[in-house]
Amino acid sequence: MKNKKLSIFSIACLCAIALQSLASAAWANDLQSWQKGVIEGAFIFSPYLRSKDIRVEIQNNFAILKGYVDSETSKALAEQFALSVKGINKVVNRLIVAPEQWESSVQSVELQKDNQNRLSNVTITNKVRSQLLANRITSGIEIDVETRNQVVTLSGSVNSEAEKILMYWLVKNTQGVKQVVDKLEIVPESSQHAVVQLTEQLDHRE
Repeated sequence: MKNKKLSIFSIACLCAIALQSLASAAWANDLQSWQKGVIEGAFIFSPYLRSKDIRVEIQNNFAILKGYVDSETSKALAEQFALSVKGINKVVNRLIVAPEQWESSVQSVELQKDNQNRLSNVTITNKVRSQLLANRITSGIEIDVETRNQVVTLSGSVNSEAEKILMYWLVKNTQGVKQVVDKLEIVPESSQHAVVQLTEQLDHRE
């Protein structure tokens, strides 16, 4: 009987460890997605970094940068941007300084932009919604998406600043989106539940 109890206890411990490992893995994936989005966003909006052809990979606590830049200064600046992101302790900088290659990539990007300009607002809205639904974090969040002249306006509520930032960059990196107007409000999940409960109580009284 004693051995049986020990066996049950051992199984319970193994299950607990397995669940904890799965939760840790999910959290790590979410963090890496956030880090990748922040780094790419810094590259896109920096007026000092010519970085239209940089690819970012996140592995554990370090970032890998690949692609082409126009100068050693841009290469060093890209590395510093990546290092400044929370949780990134090391950068593997594989960027190649090749001005001619960079100019070629710029022409390619400009051509892509011309094609993107032809996308209708409806198409962009559908793409944005698909992006949000495909992401594990944002898939369950009800957000209003409105597109006018390739400018996407997001409105609704999210649980945290991290969710807000992730949603912004997911939309910003969607094909055809020129600009994102962020009207999202941060409302902790507990507060949202309280509002829902109050609404249900009022409905029952009526």
